[in-house]
Amino acid sequence: MYLYGAYGSNLNKAQMLKRCPNSKPFTSIVLKKYRLVFKGVADIEKDSTYKIALGIYKISKKCEDALDYFEEFPKIYKKFYINYIIDGQKEKVMLYSMNKLFSYAIPSKKYFNVIKQGYN
Repeated sequence: MYLYGAYGSNLNKAQMLKRCPNSKPFTSIVLKKYRLVFKGVADIEKDSTYKIALGIYKISKKCEDALDYFEEFPKIYKKFYINYIIDGQKEKVMLYSMNKLFSYAIPSKKYFNVIKQGYN
């Protein structure tokens, strides 16, 4: 199993189950020095004055492949990994971040509400 950090529409458990039926919600963490931004869709950027809540899922390789497809990796999003202490154990967590080609843009209300539901 792999760990995946969700911050956008994949926080919505119903959507995540459609994309990755064998994913399992695991925990949540707060990632310091990153902020949530929108470029039409959600993205995270390094910023030392912010922090962001992430939903952590346990995923399989098959699920990672599905996420790569939905996130249009590597064309739209790139992957990166962080090490984070979860329950006293050092864990490797995969995240997606948009490539630098995209500018800030307001998301649709429908998309924003899917994310809002996920955070709730």
